[in-house]
Amino acid sequence: ASGSILMTNGVSVASMSLTIASNQSVAEIVSIIDGLSLTGIDARASGTRVVVDVTSGYDGVFYVIEISDPWNPVAVDSIDFAETLNHVDISGDHAYVMVSYFGFYTVDVSNPEQAVIDGEYETNWKANNIQVSGNRAFVADGYSSFALSGGLRVINVEDPENMYEVGYY
Repeated sequence: ASGSILMTNGVSVASMSLTIASNQSVAEIVSIIDGLSLTGIDARASGTRVVVDVTSGYDGVFYVIEISDPWNPVAVDSIDFAETLNHVDISGDHAYVMVSYFGFYTVDVSNPEQAVIDGEYETNWKANNIQVSGNRAFVADGYSSFALSGGLRVINVEDPENMYEVGYY
């Protein structure tokens, strides 16, 4: 089997080619995008698009990276946030960007060169992580210095302008 993966080290984003055959694996770095951030990179890929959130201090930047040519990944758009970004996920034409002490934003990436925030959902506590499957976002919402409890929130994200909680555990 073979494919491409995206790897981060907190300073750079590297596109890697990975080949696995007969219980062996060979990984080759095919390209690197330097300087996206100094700290806190999280990345997720879908098709030929990669979404990346980076945080330096308290300011976060969301990037859309085109990787149709893994040898030449290109950051095609970005959105500045005046908040700390925790995690990012992508499902279909939407990215989901976690923001500390808030919740998450949905970003329409159907046109990678014109990413647009098209929804937001505020959680009750500090949002820590997000995974999206179908029209559900699973949000780890919890621990902060203000609140010592939290849990898993399940959010219907079918319509980014009208998201709502369907479960809490």
